[in-house]
Amino acid sequence: MSPTLVGLVLAFVFFAFFADKFSETKLELEIEGNKVSISTAKLRSPESKIEEIDLESHYIDSTRGFSFERPNSGNWSDPQHLEGFDAVIDAKTPTLPSEVRERILSRVRVNPLGRMIRRMVVVRLTSGAPIVVEITDDSSTEELDSTIERMREEAEKKGESFDGEFARRLLKRTILFESINFSNEFTVTILEKKYAKGTGIKLSLPGLFLTFAGNFGFGVDKLVADENTILAAVTGNFERVNIDGRQKDFRVDRWMLMTERAERYYIVEVAYSPQTSSSVEVWRQLRQMMDTFRIHDS
Repeated sequence: MSPTLVGLVLAFVFFAFFADKFSETKLELEIEGNKVSISTAKLRSPESKIEEIDLESHYIDSTRGFSFERPNSGNWSDPQHLEGFDAVIDAKTPTLPSEVRERILSRVRVNPLGRMIRRMVVVRLTSGAPIVVEITDDSSTEELDSTIERMREEAEKKGESFDGEFARRLLKRTILFESINFSNEFTVTILEKKYAKGTGIKLSLPGLFLTFAGNFGFGVDKLVADENTILAAVTGNFERVNIDGRQKDFRVDRWMLMTERAERYYIVEVAYSPQTSSSVEVWRQLRQMMDTFRIHDS
């Protein structure tokens, strides 16, 4: 065999062995030592592979083309199947005041993608009994404090008086709730693209992400992406809230994975507070569900 031919053969073998490594993108985001790492090459799996998945250990939705490994220990709920945006709001925020609920629903109705959003399907798993977090007159968030401080500085530059307490009462309406039942949770939201037809909007993954981040309170601290996948993370710090009759600060870390196939979008979310009991094990299980989430393409 000629040296040239040998070189070509070796090059082919090298490429065949490492092609997946070169094409693979790994998206990673870390909050306070807790890291979510998504291999985009492993995110998609052939539809035929569904038959090989263990039904005992996995949640499988063959109709909507996805699966993930369920927790094998701990106090986890059975997967909850929610159909429609109204049902999702009621399940996640049962204590939401009626006027706030209506405000959110009205925002969805006027959104050009509202029909698709209203027909969403969500699969949700929660860990343990929910923690009741109560907002009081003393409660705040980092964002709220920062906004009031900027308003104060602007007023001082203009030589104007500034009523900080009035501004705080006004801006606190953006928190949207008087109390919330928080649970560590894993959710998969499915949005069917067919319900967005006829809107005149060119659908795209980045465009959908901006719609959700802007309209549903998902602020973004960190974001990484490739052509077909977006991974974002945010920490929410609620200061001076009441939990079990005691005032304390409460932190919630959230990750959002957004991806798509030809017929639908998938939004996979983890919400986790390190202040909950058994938090280390719960975090491991939440990360495992995110790690094993798969789209099964036909």
